[in-house]
Amino acid sequence: MSPKLNNIKSRFLLQIVFFIIFCILTAGVVWFGSNRGKKNAEIGKVFAFTGKQLVESYAFYSSIRLKIETENNVGESQSNYINQFNSAVKSIRDTFLCIENNKIFSVSEDIINAKDTFLLSLKNYETAFNYLLLGYQQIGASNIGNINSIESNSDKLIELASAHKIQEFYKPLSDLKKFETELLLKSDLRAFVQIQKITEEFSNMIVTSLDSDELSNSFIQLLNSYNSELNAFYKQIKLIGPNGDIGLVATFQKEYEEVFNRYNSLVSVSLKKGQLLNSIFIGILFIIYLILIVLYIILLLMLQKDIINPVTKFIDFTYNLSKGKLLTNDLSVEFQHEFNLLSTNLNKINYSLKDKKKFIDGVLKQKFDIDVSLQGKSDTFGKTLLALKENLRKTREEQIQHAEQNQLRRYLNEGIAKFADILRENSDDLNKLTDAFIRELVKYLDAIQGGLFLLKEVDEKQLYLASAFAYNRKKYLSKEIEVGEGLVGTCAVEQKTINLTEIPEDYIEITSGLGDTPPKNLLLLPIMSERTLIGIIELASLNKFAPHQIEAGEKISENLASTIITAKINTKTAELLKKSQLQAAEMAEQEEEMRQNMEELKATQEESARREEELESIINALHSAFYVIEYEIDGTISNANNRLLILLNSPLDAVIGRTHAEIFGHDSKVDALLFARVSDGNTVELTEEVYANKKQFVFKNTFSPIQTKNKKTIKILNIISMGN
Repeated sequence: MSPKLNNIKSRFLLQIVFFIIFCILTAGVVWFGSNRGKKNAEIGKVFAFTGKQLVESYAFYSSIRLKIETENNVGESQSNYINQFNSAVKSIRDTFLCIENNKIFSVSEDIINAKDTFLLSLKNYETAFNYLLLGYQQIGASNIGNINSIESNSDKLIELASAHKIQEFYKPLSDLKKFETELLLKSDLRAFVQIQKITEEFSNMIVTSLDSDELSNSFIQLLNSYNSELNAFYKQIKLIGPNGDIGLVATFQKEYEEVFNRYNSLVSVSLKKGQLLNSIFIGILFIIYLILIVLYIILLLMLQKDIINPVTKFIDFTYNLSKGKLLTNDLSVEFQHEFNLLSTNLNKINYSLKDKKKFIDGVLKQKFDIDVSLQGKSDTFGKTLLALKENLRKTREEQIQHAEQNQLRRYLNEGIAKFADILRENSDDLNKLTDAFIRELVKYLDAIQGGLFLLKEVDEKQLYLASAFAYNRKKYLSKEIEVGEGLVGTCAVEQKTINLTEIPEDYIEITSGLGDTPPKNLLLLPIMSERTLIGIIELASLNKFAPHQIEAGEKISENLASTIITAKINTKTAELLKKSQLQAAEMAEQEEEMRQNMEELKATQEESARREEELESIINALHSAFYVIEYEIDGTISNANNRLLILLNSPLDAVIGRTHAEIFGHDSKVDALLFARVSDGNTVELTEEVYANKKQFVFKNTFSPIQTKNKKTIKILNIISMGN
């Protein structure tokens, strides 16, 4: 119970004290409101500055990417934009560090978490940019990186082919350069497939066309280096993302959207918390002012005679209210009308506070259908509580919506990860891949039946059923559909998702233990790779497919296309390997046969060696008795025996490469016509006077052709004897 008032003087002094308190509180409210307004203005400037810096950072990124695509270079021309991007991100981070002491970021865990999440997203955004920039730098340009190495190796191949005049290599190397340009300038990954085919064919041409092992090895080394750099470029392009849907570009876009969402979330949470604090502050002030006014009125009334008892009741009543205690019994006084009116108003306040307490308790229990009775048009506290309830209701709805979005996002991410494992584990076998994929896709999307159609490689206007699955069992069906025929063919032509809820009668029936049931929903998904149709997925369900299930199916089918292409390549590789193994076995048989032939050849060589010794003896005797000269077809001397060199008093190096006339005088009868006759297979005898070592001699020349088995003259031999 509150203390009693003993006399009028003490009550008057108490009135003055309450008036002073009222003035001080008013001044404090004005100061607090002004200070809070300044801080809110500062925070508003920070949020505006942050939003501007985020937009400018993305504009800098767009400028960098445009420079890379137009100039095909990552260097000094982009450094200004890169520095501006880093400066924008650093400015945001420094700004938030400077306002750490502002109380708006320490009001609640929601604001602190929103701020920390935003700064973390900002760091991820900056990291994604640096990774993307590193990827572009690794790709390089015409003077650095993968592009430089690819162009350098292809140019070396062309130069090597030109240097050795290998004309059959000109066409494949020209095609290689053409597709290389499309790949490097346009990042057209279809050109990569064409280049692989060309390099494989060119490798076979090198093996089959070149007799020189050294030249063949040079081509093979350059081709292997070219393939290595090409594969590195392809992997880097895939890592960056050729069309922005996947890879580092998509990651950067995602991080930008994430940091902007986190920024909006921080702004939203800060505003809501600020509004909530203002509302609570106003409500508390309203209650305090109301209590002070009541007490002030009571003190004025207590100045009158014979009001001690009713005033004491009023004080007791208001004292309990000031302590937060809501009374169950009404205040009752038996005095003048003014006191009865005051008693009634205080009872209304008590009722109103109990009603608002009940309202607040209901809101805290998330009963947003509860309402509060306003005490009139000027019931600011009641209106504030209603606004608070509405804000909390909206916040709750947003939380529920956010939780649902997170659940759908988790559903999609888990599905993508699950099917990535399936694609990776079965990439070597196309049949296993299609069976496992359609089986798990039917289960994942809660479908009952599904089929996977692939485009024939031979006839690209026809689809065949690669795999079918229904009621947890693989269906061994055989079906072919023309492109444009039926729903599957239509989907192949349009290359877009088809979602039918009104299915034609007898189109498909799902058979189960309960009988034949027509499906309620049919979903057809195109399997695309770089705008190229690979196949169609057809799914049937007794329930309607939800939008997130359709989205998941589309995302998963995108990843299937590249794996199918890889599986086909692996299948062909396995077939080629089997073929090469058969060829190896045949070569082993041929090797055994060759070994036997070698043994026979060895015996023949021994006989030839014996005859060669006899022939060498004859040749030595010939060189001892005659002067011997060997000529090339064009008449230049390629060799001479020692006897002739002694006669000429010249070393062999001084004779080789010169003509007969240059050695024995320009008046010699040995000319080009004579060498032409001998090259045709004729033996020509000629006697002439020559001068050698300042002496005159009479030579009897006998020119004879040296021919291969097929009568082709490869050299000319001149046996000279001395005449009189």
